[in-house]
Amino acid sequence: MTGRKEDAQDVCQDAFVRAFLRLEDPAEPSRFSGWIGRIVRNASYDALALRKRNRVDQG
Repeated sequence: MTGRKEDAQDVCQDAFVRAFLRLEDPAEPSRFSGWIGRIVRNASYDALALRKRNRVDQG
């Protein structure tokens, strides 16, 4: 999704930190995969938006 290995690693690290800080949030263990998937997806979208914003600021 990010197009670069380094960006993907940053997204994974960011998602891990977000999940760790909210580990008690998922009410049902059966929903964990959806919960963590949403965190990873949102971290990816945030990274892409930041990259786009930086490109606009520089160009």
